[in-house]
Amino acid sequence: MGTTKVQLSDPSYVHTLQSRIQKEEKQNMKNVEIQRAAIERERISKLLMNGSMDRKMLPPELKGLTKHPTYRVNQMLLRLDAYNEASENSIRKPKKKNCTSGTIPAQWR
Repeated sequence: MGTTKVQLSDPSYVHTLQSRIQKEEKQNMKNVEIQRAAIERERISKLLMNGSMDRKMLPPELKGLTKHPTYRVNQMLLRLDAYNEASENSIRKPKKKNCTSGTIPAQWR
């Protein structure tokens, strides 16, 4: 009759234990890789939507993000900002006249 106690010197038990541990480690590593890939995809999509990343640098599986409405609106806003900056630089601003505050002109005294 067998016993319910396990001996660590039993080669078959050690082999099954080792194979189980290896399977668990592989599965855990796969889960970590999947989570990291999802986090990276999210980071890239945020960078693209904010306009911090050029769409030429996108991986092929994320090329569809350039058709997203948020991306298009952000691109339009970036173009408007660039246009406004260019127009502000080209417009001449009138010079400020020196005016000393607190003094009354001589004719009003």
